[in-house]
Amino acid sequence: MDKKKIPHRPTSFENLLTVNGKHYHTFKEAAKESGLLELDNSISECLREAVTFKMPTAALRSLFATILVHCNPTDVRNLWDTYYDDFLEDFHRSHSNTTEAQLQCTL
Repeated sequence: MDKKKIPHRPTSFENLLTVNGKHYHTFKEAAKESGLLELDNSISECLREAVTFKMPTAALRSLFATILVHCNPTDVRNLWDTYYDDFLEDFHRSHSNTTEAQLQCTL
């Protein structure tokens, strides 16, 4: 871990939960606020590359599910919202109704 990224020297586990004077409820939230978690950037880059290189939509959804299970991203909703249209692309082609496409995607 790069010591330059650590904003202060923690003296206890409780101290790890405080970043810039604000107390967080989980270590994950505190680490995210400290800028120590770069995982979501890597995950988003992976999904962006998959979209750019025209990965089949079903495979893209499968990749997303694999990421959720094995990578534990910090902001799942943001990833979903960012790539939502890409996840539904094949359903939009086969279903003219957006609601029906959404339903088919979630089944």
